[in-house]
Amino acid sequence: MTINSKVLSAVLLTSVSVTGCARQAAQPQSESPTLNVTNWTDRTELYMEYPSLVAGHMALFAVHLTTLGDFKAVTAGQTRVEFTPEAGGQPTALVGPQPSRPGVFRVEGAPPAAGRYRWALVLDAPGLSDRHDLGEVRIFADEQTANAAADK
Repeated sequence: MTINSKVLSAVLLTSVSVTGCARQAAQPQSESPTLNVTNWTDRTELYMEYPSLVAGHMALFAVHLTTLGDFKAVTAGQTRVEFTPEAGGQPTALVGPQPSRPGVFRVEGAPPAAGRYRWALVLDAPGLSDRHDLGEVRIFADEQTANAAADK
């Protein structure tokens, strides 16, 4: 082996070792599972994706709405996600802006206190109002418990 080949071998060996160590040192971050719901009324179809819900933590609801009369995307209006405590009381609403593109709405905000709620997605659009009652949802006190429940 010549000196140049020894140097080249040492450089390659060092770079492989450093790259291998860097990969081992990085810990994969656990992502919150994505949940979804599909629901129909006599006017619209809803498909919505959302994370595990944790009290006080920001959540993004990706809302997709289609009218059933003509199967076209809803192109205007505003959506909100309402949480009504099962024990009774006033609902908490997270309100989103106009759709970012036809049929695609975003609702973002922090869910209310941990507990069980009845929830709904409400659409208010020109010439079209609709409500999707989605049943019961649980809002968790911490992320670890929320993710464990979502994995089940």
